[in-house]
Amino acid sequence: MASQESNGASTGSQFAESGNSSPAETLRAGEVAKEKALRKFTSCSAIIPTRNRPGDLRLTVQTLLDQSLLPEEVIVIDQSPDEQSKKAVEEEFRKARGRNSFTPELKYILDSKIVGVSAARNRAMELCTKAIWLFLDDDIIIEREFLEELQKVYDANAAIHGVSGVITNYPPPQWIPRIWMTLFSRGPFLEKRLPIYWNAGKLRDAGLFPVAGFSGGLMSFRSEVARTGRFDTRIGDGEDVDFCLNLAVKPNLVIAPRARLKHMSSPIGRSTDLWLSRFATTQGFLYEKNWSRHWSHKIFLGWFCVGLFSAAFLSCCKRLSLAPMSITFKSLRAGMEKARTPTP
Repeated sequence: MASQESNGASTGSQFAESGNSSPAETLRAGEVAKEKALRKFTSCSAIIPTRNRPGDLRLTVQTLLDQSLLPEEVIVIDQSPDEQSKKAVEEEFRKARGRNSFTPELKYILDSKIVGVSAARNRAMELCTKAIWLFLDDDIIIEREFLEELQKVYDANAAIHGVSGVITNYPPPQWIPRIWMTLFSRGPFLEKRLPIYWNAGKLRDAGLFPVAGFSGGLMSFRSEVARTGRFDTRIGDGEDVDFCLNLAVKPNLVIAPRARLKHMSSPIGRSTDLWLSRFATTQGFLYEKNWSRHWSHKIFLGWFCVGLFSAAFLSCCKRLSLAPMSITFKSLRAGMEKARTPTP
């Protein structure tokens, strides 16, 4: 079996030997013992990169340690200049040890010299020892059955290499962005994840959705597949999709809509650049590195650029400035040029 169950026998006998407890305390002790006896764990390494978000990280760790199926180890790569996040995580682990029969092993690296989420994930991968590697963001609220739902997919489908869940608090955008995506994001630029997130409430029992890439804050892989890849530190956004595209095997990846979480999108440490500019940079990088060798993809790139032009034109009209047009296509070229630079 993929998961194991702790019997909690010693905890139960400990309460039974206490003869001086009140009826209420005895009842509560029995409830605690029962809860501890039901804690299960699975061979999973949960990876969380973080920087300067102690409050967000605490909530993420709380919901991770409250899973119906616990990971065997949690690896936190902290790039903060102080120990606030470390103290918050250690406190949550102490609380978990008091209420659970099993608590994951904590591997905590505090190193401000590690720069960026990709570098942090690469460092964490060097420490992973379990069968499933789960990559999480530090500003999420995880539903209690999240990991259990992922594990069910792995247990039932030996041919599946990676499983992700759904983000339940991404509302559908207004009709103009949706029409834009439908018209211009074609071929390799096609976005399959977001429509699933937008309809998370309707798709809980819809089965598995095959995808080409995952969102980095809730993706998992079998260890033998994940260790063949590495996160590209040259890219800020889109490193998750790039990782999936550059695994040594062509992976069979699926989204399991019963594995669910909320992404709280902490504003701490996030870029305030023009959204369209960041999007163009990311797509330019992904195209140049992964898709430019196929002649048909050049057609999709041309059509995508028509879409960028239309979006930038609307932004120019709104701002009464030509800056969005210039910035958007400079960003597209910058992303392509970055993909041509040597990997550090």
